[in-house]
Amino acid sequence: MKEDINPPKAKGVAMAIVPDEKEDGTSGWLVYFINLRVENLEGVLVRSNGYGTKDGKQVKTSELRHFLDEVPGFAAAPVETIVEDVFSLNNQYWVSYWEGGQMYDRKFVFVADVIQESNFSKIPILNKQGVMIK
Repeated sequence: MKEDINPPKAKGVAMAIVPDEKEDGTSGWLVYFINLRVENLEGVLVRSNGYGTKDGKQVKTSELRHFLDEVPGFAAAPVETIVEDVFSLNNQYWVSYWEGGQMYDRKFVFVADVIQESNFSKIPILNKQGVMIK
């Protein structure tokens, strides 16, 4: 059964994690889904979780699900905030969306300790510095 469901890999999309300064002056981090395509994407589902080793023990975070009704072409949508405590874990994002009646699917993994300033680059569309996987 599961072998029968094999959606094509999503292309022209990215995930990014960027520093975010809040209105009260405190800082945090935001995770974005980025549509690098001309077409609007509908029914975007993003599942997130973290996993790895912390203090010598296997750790797995809760899985969160986020639904984005529509993401316009060449646009970014905030998905969730992320805390620095989980940067030492692998942070995984499964993205699924519909386009032209076809479902597309892709996994993005920010490996442990990759989210640091030395790995920053300019994120297109957002015009901010951060870490992006496309």
